[in-house]
Amino acid sequence: MTREGSFGAEFIEGPTHLGVHPAIHPDAQALIGRHTGITFHIDGILPYCERLHERGVRFLAEPTRQSFGVMAMIADPDGNVFALWDDRIPDESAEGLHPH
Repeated sequence: MTREGSFGAEFIEGPTHLGVHPAIHPDAQALIGRHTGITFHIDGILPYCERLHERGVRFLAEPTRQSFGVMAMIADPDGNVFALWDDRIPDESAEGLHPH
């Protein structure tokens, strides 16, 4: 984390920067619980998703083979939706992988 305060938090130093801010304004509150459009690239998505399951993360779509890799959809406690993606496709017999 690069900065944190009442405004929220900012992450990732360098050319890519990510800020997360609380939805205080009424216009922002109306957007809570929707798809964020944010995708996180995860190396080794299947073991990662297994750890998320163990921690009680809500999955909207289990890890599924796609033409571009493997993707899963999760929701945070407020219902905001995020995609997880790994461009490496595990072996067909990989446990936890749902065919598309």
